[in-house]
Amino acid sequence: MYNEYKSNEIAADQKYKNKNVAVVGMVEKIGKDILDKPYITLWVEKYSITGVQCYVNQSQNAIASSLTKGDYVALTGKCK
Repeated sequence: MYNEYKSNEIAADQKYKNKNVAVVGMVEKIGKDILDKPYITLWVEKYSITGVQCYVNQSQNAIASSLTKGDYVALTGKCK
């Protein structure tokens, strides 16, 4: 999915946007955005400045808080 978005965002949106997706990867970062919304970023490649960013809803905060950088996770959610 990441490579498809990197290659052609319009085509990838047609395929994935607003659909439920599952992603598997290594946790690169766990944090909050400027609106205080928690997220998990998955590592995608060595020199990438962005990864796959997954927002966490309130019911998943306990799970997100138990993760550390380097953990491998499988996440499901709606592609935005």
